[in-house]
Amino acid sequence: MKKLMLFLFIVPLITSSCKKEDPELFEMLYAENFTIPAGLNPFDTHYFLLKDIPVGTYLSARNLTPDMLKAINPKAASFINTFAGSANYDFLRDVSVRIYTDDINNSKELFYYDLVPENTGDNLGLIPSLADARAYLNGSVFNIEIRLNFKRAPLQNIETQFRFSLSAK
Repeated sequence: MKKLMLFLFIVPLITSSCKKEDPELFEMLYAENFTIPAGLNPFDTHYFLLKDIPVGTYLSARNLTPDMLKAINPKAASFINTFAGSANYDFLRDVSVRIYTDDINNSKELFYYDLVPENTGDNLGLIPSLADARAYLNGSVFNIEIRLNFKRAPLQNIETQFRFSLSAK
């Protein structure tokens, strides 16, 4: 009887704390290129700035502003070696991708990957954070900062395409 009472108490408690996620209204897709040079020092953090990325017409085509949405969250991202098979991303230790507008010190992490596995190929999927990027998409452009830490130096230049998507809710 005690077990039944405990069960009847815990089940509603668990199910009541489940929150429905807001449905996605549309997806915002982006692709930017950068080069990871060969021979970079593995003891330093390396920064790659992707500047003046157009927000696009995702919002204006729908007569929306970022403030009219509940959130714009990171959805998916990956580093893709433009010359497939020429180099892998297994030299990376961790990755952080941050969004900002004018002030690089006022940024939010959108994607990350801590402890990149040794068997990583020429396509590295990143993990989306729970950040809300609305504040950074009010203008016509935004900027991305990619922070890379290495396990070892890259042996050759790696032409990388950074593809990412944001989910507007």
